[in-house]
Amino acid sequence: MRRAAMLLLATAARALDGSPGARLRRLAGGAELRPGARYRVRAVGREPEIYAKDEADAAYAVYARLSDAGLAPYVDVLGPPPTAENAPTRELEVLRSLPLAGLILDDDRLDFRVEFLAVANAVLIVGAIAAVQALRPESAAAAAVTSSARAPAALVSHHSTGSSAADRTAAYARSAELFVGGYTVAGTKLSIRPGKAPGATVSFSVAQECICSATATEHGIFTSGANPGNAFTLIATLSESSDEWTAEQTSVGAAPPYKATMRFGATAGGAHTAVGSTLTPSGTVDAFSAEQSAIGCAEGEGAATCEAVCGKYALPWDMIRQKCRL
Repeated sequence: MRRAAMLLLATAARALDGSPGARLRRLAGGAELRPGARYRVRAVGREPEIYAKDEADAAYAVYARLSDAGLAPYVDVLGPPPTAENAPTRELEVLRSLPLAGLILDDDRLDFRVEFLAVANAVLIVGAIAAVQALRPESAAAAAVTSSARAPAALVSHHSTGSSAADRTAAYARSAELFVGGYTVAGTKLSIRPGKAPGATVSFSVAQECICSATATEHGIFTSGANPGNAFTLIATLSESSDEWTAEQTSVGAAPPYKATMRFGATAGGAHTAVGSTLTPSGTVDAFSAEQSAIGCAEGEGAATCEAVCGKYALPWDMIRQKCRL
């Protein structure tokens, strides 16, 4: 019964619209098409094929074959071919594009089209019901939104939203102070010398490192800091998806010099990891990995000790003093 009804529908559609090629011509604009207009059948991963205006049946046959192969083809209606006079200044002119998937154009695809449209309609209905439910105050989604809106301002300031360059620049401006203060370091290192077997891993710790000052720019947060052994620079940036802070640390005056990458996750200035290495002129490498506390006022020995740590390398610590009210 269902098959008979669908065939009757196809017969009626054909009686009204003619052959698939005739229906394609009607959709493309029919008699309104310019003289010399053509059809281009295209799909991802396939070379496009171009047919003259009176070859609509052949164009549709290629479209149908690509559609059955699951390639989601399009039919472009092109203007007349470029001539010797206008070729240097005009590419192929696309008058319109026809994504024909879902249209009942012939009997063989009738079953698929009807079932496809039935499933699509069911999905749209379920989605509409879910959207209405989500807007009700008692729904879990609405409760989550309400809870998020009531989050403390201090917590929200640690996280950034948006992914444009302007959003990241704004995040740098409001987050620079979060990278100022003291923090602790606890890690493990491994030394390797050329021609020698690796030695045993060694644990190490730093009771207090300090980020003495920070400057926000459109390209990141540029900071200067120090520990008891050397000064360093640290540049913090936010990922394009605005969900991860990372920083690159480079030693100043250390022997041997070192570089490290710090990962803060979504929290600017929060607890983080550091992975890096040193390289001596002799080729010896010290590779290290460390867990480091959040950057702040009360971590480790306290931010007050940063006056001496920063001052040892003539680094200003005014931002720490103001932030921690020292």
